[in-house]
Amino acid sequence: MIEIVPKPTPKLPPWLNFLFYFSIFFLISVILGYFLLGYFKNQTQKEVQKYEKLLALEGVFPAEITLLEKKLKVLERKIKDFSFLIKEHRFSSKIFPLLQELCHPQVFFSSISFNLAEQKITLNGQAKDFSVFKAQLITFRNEKRIRDFHSAGFSIGERGVILFDASFSVDPQIFK
Repeated sequence: MIEIVPKPTPKLPPWLNFLFYFSIFFLISVILGYFLLGYFKNQTQKEVQKYEKLLALEGVFPAEITLLEKKLKVLERKIKDFSFLIKEHRFSSKIFPLLQELCHPQVFFSSISFNLAEQKITLNGQAKDFSVFKAQLITFRNEKRIRDFHSAGFSIGERGVILFDASFSVDPQIFK
């Protein structure tokens, strides 16, 4: 007779819970920031329209006008700076799907170094055997999104694994 014994559900590590709640908090903060910036932009536009109407209808004191213009110029500059930062932001995390797509299942990367300014990646890895190593090199060399591929060398480690170093540059369009 077969007995079904319930197994206890594995518990998640505390750092994973912390990371989850932190990312939720960060997401909510970004969404709130987006709406707050939109609200402040609309309020500033309303103020500009209000003061333009006042200028057209009646004479306003020049000192008040210059003070308000300075305030509006500072706010406008801040909005433009933030818009520029958002537009020019590069997502360095987009390199991981590329590596996941190109990595041979029997290749293990022990370290990855990434320079976003130069779009250069340096990998230290190990392959199960020489044929797997060769297949990984061919995959990297034939990929159109990879430029300037160089294999710095390889050696045979314990139990016949191939230890290797490689570096390459990637297409900057990956990060947009």
